[in-house]
Amino acid sequence: MSHRNSYEDLSLKEMGDRATTPTYWKTEEEWLTKHHPSALLLNDDDDENDGIEGREEEEKQRTNQNNSLIAKLKKQLKSEGKQLVVFLDYDGTLSPIVSQPEKAFMSEETRRAVQTVAKKFPTAIVSGRAREKVYDFVKLDELYYAGSHGLDIAGPKGSPDIDYKPCLWAEDVMQNVFETLKKKLDSIKGAVVETNVFCVSAHYRQCENEEDEAEVEKAVDEIVAQNKDNLRKHSGKKVWEVKPKVDWDKGKALSYLLEALKLNDRKDVISMYLGDDVTDEDAFEVLRKLSDDETQGDGVGIVVTKVPKQTKASYSLRDTDEVLQFLTKVGNIDV
Repeated sequence: MSHRNSYEDLSLKEMGDRATTPTYWKTEEEWLTKHHPSALLLNDDDDENDGIEGREEEEKQRTNQNNSLIAKLKKQLKSEGKQLVVFLDYDGTLSPIVSQPEKAFMSEETRRAVQTVAKKFPTAIVSGRAREKVYDFVKLDELYYAGSHGLDIAGPKGSPDIDYKPCLWAEDVMQNVFETLKKKLDSIKGAVVETNVFCVSAHYRQCENEEDEAEVEKAVDEIVAQNKDNLRKHSGKKVWEVKPKVDWDKGKALSYLLEALKLNDRKDVISMYLGDDVTDEDAFEVLRKLSDDETQGDGVGIVVTKVPKQTKASYSLRDTDEVLQFLTKVGNIDV
């Protein structure tokens, strides 16, 4: 079992704005222990304790046993009879962030872990990618899929029960945005324009310099300005996204799925969401509100990040490897 390394080896440049933005923590340790403890904290029932080298490291891992999410889930699901529902982002959560979006493949081991979880608990993928596109990556029929940041939602393959698109008008508009943006950025080396049916992504991770990156943003700004009543710009990890100006996001997609599954307004339901990007914060906020409402069930947000950052998630995981470890543990819970 691998353990977290210190964040101190990351430079200020690698941390980006997170290094200079006013924060609610002073040290990495405070961020991890007080605000967003690892979802992989060990507990007395964890068989992987045997692999820890040294009693000192073992005791360190056990320091916050009461915060162990796995231990809490085992108790709630086995002893208290609660129901778990799992929501997963794709890029940066199930698959590593890559320079070429079309090559963001998840590992077979991760696919098996997700499938095992889905056999026990309702499981949904909530992604910024087009729904069919993220399905082609995941290749699991038993999941619920919410593509285009929740603007295109469908149930498991062969199930007609869930098929929801809150703004059908946007499909034609976004196709025009895609074609226009592609022409504007065709001469910029490294710029990649991706259509996600109900939103369009302009990736600049492969651009050669900051000037080209600025040109990508300028082109996006021009398109949004031409149709500001219907379009808005959103930032992501080395990507600018054009979305329809509607009151909808990943948090609302989560709420819709809970209602469609008849798992809303129930105190015996635990809603858990794993994500790494700023767009996932809307889902984390919904989960916070669930937990704060005594008439609702528990909401568990888990942010995937290598550096401390401002987030509304309750727990954290460092990277996709830790996500795999965590999902494997969830799938191993007997219910």
